[in-house]
Amino acid sequence: MIKFKNSILLAVTSIVLLIATSCETTELDLLDSPNTLSPTQGSVDLFLNAMENSFAFFLEQVTEEAAEVVRLKHMFGPTYATAYGPTTFDAHWTIYSSFLADARAMVPLAEEQELFIHSGIAKVLEAYIMVTLVDNFADVPYTEAIDPAILNPNVDSGADIYAAMFTLIDDAIADFNKTSVGAPANDLFYSGNTSQWIKFANSLKLKMYLTTGLVNGGSAGAINALIAGNNLISDTADDMEFSWGTNILSPDSRHPNYGVNYDNGSSANDYMSNYFMNIMLFENTFNDPRARYYFYRQVNVNTGDVNEQFCIAAPTPGHYSGTDPFCNPNHPADSNGYWGRDHGQSAGIPPDAFLKTTFGLYPVGGQYDADQAAPVAQSIGGAGAGISPVILTSYVHFMRAAAALELGTSDNARTQLEAGIRASMDKVTNFLPSVDRMGVDASDAADIETYVTQTLVAYDAASAADQLDLVIKEYYKALFGNGMEAYNNYRRTGSPNNLQPAILASPGAFIRSFIYPSNFVDVNSVVSQKPDNTMRVFWDTNAGPLN
Repeated sequence: MIKFKNSILLAVTSIVLLIATSCETTELDLLDSPNTLSPTQGSVDLFLNAMENSFAFFLEQVTEEAAEVVRLKHMFGPTYATAYGPTTFDAHWTIYSSFLADARAMVPLAEEQELFIHSGIAKVLEAYIMVTLVDNFADVPYTEAIDPAILNPNVDSGADIYAAMFTLIDDAIADFNKTSVGAPANDLFYSGNTSQWIKFANSLKLKMYLTTGLVNGGSAGAINALIAGNNLISDTADDMEFSWGTNILSPDSRHPNYGVNYDNGSSANDYMSNYFMNIMLFENTFNDPRARYYFYRQVNVNTGDVNEQFCIAAPTPGHYSGTDPFCNPNHPADSNGYWGRDHGQSAGIPPDAFLKTTFGLYPVGGQYDADQAAPVAQSIGGAGAGISPVILTSYVHFMRAAAALELGTSDNARTQLEAGIRASMDKVTNFLPSVDRMGVDASDAADIETYVTQTLVAYDAASAADQLDLVIKEYYKALFGNGMEAYNNYRRTGSPNNLQPAILASPGAFIRSFIYPSNFVDVNSVVSQKPDNTMRVFWDTNAGPLN
C-alpha cells in the first residue's frame, strides 16, 4: 500500500519533468515546474499536458480505497475505522490541488488566445475531479481553494459543488462548440476531437444525475433529455479512459498496478478479493469469460500448507452465511488456484508472493490467464499497457438501465442491461489483442451468449427490487478498474446486496465518506477532521444498513 502511494507521487513528478524537458523547451526554464508557472510563463499546451497526466494519477488514487471497501479489491482493515488513516489520502489532495492551480492559470490564457478546446478540456476534467472529491469526502473546498489571499480555505457543501459542476460542464460544452484557433498538441484522451469530448461531458452529467437522483427531483427529466439528445458515449471508440504505456524507467509509464505486482522483488503485492473472484467464477453455473482477463493465477491448485495460507485450517466465521466465500473463492471446494483474501483480513503476509492470484490482462495490462500456472515476471502479458477507465460505453448502458428502474426514465431497463453486458464483454475480451491467449479464448463468443441469455432469464423472473440489484451487480462486474462508481452505487442502492461480510463480526460502521487528508486539515485552521467515517455525502439517503 505505502509503496503504491509513493510510486504515484514519484510517477507524477517524473512525468511532469519529462513533459517539461520534451515540450517547448525554448519557452520554459527547465527548473520551473508547470504547477508553479506564472500566467506569463505558461504554455497552454504544457499546462494541458501536465493536467491530463495529473488527472490520470488522480483516477488511480481515488479508485484504490473505493474499490477496497466494496470488495472489488481486498481491504486489509480489520475495521473500517482502522483501514485508512489521514495520510492515506494525502496524494489525492496533492494532485487535486496542483490540478486546480493549473486550471486556474491555464483557462484564462486559453480563452484569451481563443484555444477553446484547451479550456473546454480543463473545465470538464475539473468537473470530474470536483464531483469525485465530493463523492469521496463530502464537503470540500472549492470557491476559496487555490486563492492566494485565502490561506485557510473553508469547505463548500457537496450539493453546491455539484450544482457548480453542472454549470462548468455546460461551459465546457459551449467551448467545444466554439471555433478554436488551434487544437491541443497532445491531447492524451481524445486527440482534440471535440465531438468525443462532448459525449464524455454529457455522460458525466448522466452519471451525476443518476447519483443525485434520490435528492434531485429533476434528475429523471434531465436524463430523458440526455437520452433524447443521443449524444452520450455509445461506442468503444468514444470510451473515456487513460492509456498507460510500457516504459519502465524515466518515467515508469506503466499502469501503476502492473509495476507493484509484476516487477521482480515485489511481485503480486496486492491481494484479490475473494468475494469478487467468487461472483465472477463460482456464483453462477455458467462461465464469465472476463474472469481470465481480470485475474491471473500463479498456481492452479490451492495450497494445503497453513504456513502459506493460515485460514485453510480456520473455521468459517459464525456471522458468515452458507453462501459467503471464506479463505478461498470457492470454499470449501478447491478454487483451482484462485487465491485471494477475505474482506478486512489484516493478518501478516506469508510467503505467497508467487502463489496468490494477481491482476490479469484487463485493465492493468498484465498477463492473460491461459492456465500457465507460472509466477509473474516483469514485462510479461501486456507489459503494463493498461487503462484507467473513466466512463465506458458499458457504464452508460448500465446507468441508463438503473435510471429506468430507480427514476422511471424513458429507457427500457432490460434492453440497456443487455447492451451493457455485451459492451463490457466486448471491451474486455478484445483488450490488447496482440497478447497471446494460447487459444483459450476460443470459446468466448459462445460463453458470452450463454451469459447474456441466462442473465436475462434471471432478470425476467426477478421482482422489481431484485431486478435493480441484478443491474447494479452486472454494472459492478464491469467496473473492475473503477472503484468509485461501485462505491457510489453501493451507497445509493445497497447493491450488490450479498457483499461478503468483513472477517470481524463487528467491523464498525461502513465508510459513508472518507476522513479528510492530513495535508488538508493539519495546515488549515478553519477546518477540523471528521470525527469518524459516518458523514454522508449529500446524495446518500440510503436508510438501509451497509455491510
